[in-house]
Amino acid sequence: MRCYKNACAHYGLPLNHGKLKDNHVYCGFHGWEYSLSDGNLVNTPLSKKVPKCGLKSYKAFVKGGMVFVYQGKEEYFEKAQTYILDDVLENPASFWVVYEVPFYLAVNSSLDYPHQAFHSLFYMVYGWYRFFQGAKNPLLTTYSPTMIEESENYFKYKIPENGVEVTSHPFCTQYNDLVSSNKWQFFISPISKDRCRYLINLQSFSSNPFFRLATYAFFHTIICRLAVPEDKIWLKHS
Repeated sequence: MRCYKNACAHYGLPLNHGKLKDNHVYCGFHGWEYSLSDGNLVNTPLSKKVPKCGLKSYKAFVKGGMVFVYQGKEEYFEKAQTYILDDVLENPASFWVVYEVPFYLAVNSSLDYPHQAFHSLFYMVYGWYRFFQGAKNPLLTTYSPTMIEESENYFKYKIPENGVEVTSHPFCTQYNDLVSSNKWQFFISPISKDRCRYLINLQSFSSNPFFRLATYAFFHTIICRLAVPEDKIWLKHS
């Protein structure tokens, strides 16, 4: 697995505006050409000499089809992999957004289950969803979470009122909905001190095709089109 910074060694311009060909990447501004095998610069069309430089590389690893890029010290690379969920979903429904907030607020949002009740239509639609599964709507309820596991890398607790197990790592959170047979995973990546990329993955494991369809419809409408934009506004003004 090779990962390079999206910046040409010349002016630092993004390489994604260039082109890929035969395992080489070409900068779209001056045509500087890099080998993706080692990141080294191999050709500069407008120069007599090719400077000895290359792309900045990072260590990376794959879990569940997702690529995680590590930018820390090399001696902590192996340990860093333990701070990610073990069972990253393989083929989830996904949606991402950039929140204009510090990292800690974005992480807090991933753990703040009660606030979902105040999103537009969320309480009503989620109540119907639970009703057809023979369960009560657990929103707008006092919660009494109980700790299941706790370690240096994560903590895991259960909310009895809604049948959800929550596992929280430093950069990601999982909601395992035991009643609805759904798993929600949230991955937070800091972009700067005041901006974060927030990725939501969902996979339904229900044996009922109707509930699977309803789950993904709920995700693409209520979550992606209503809840996430509202969170973006609320968090920005927090």
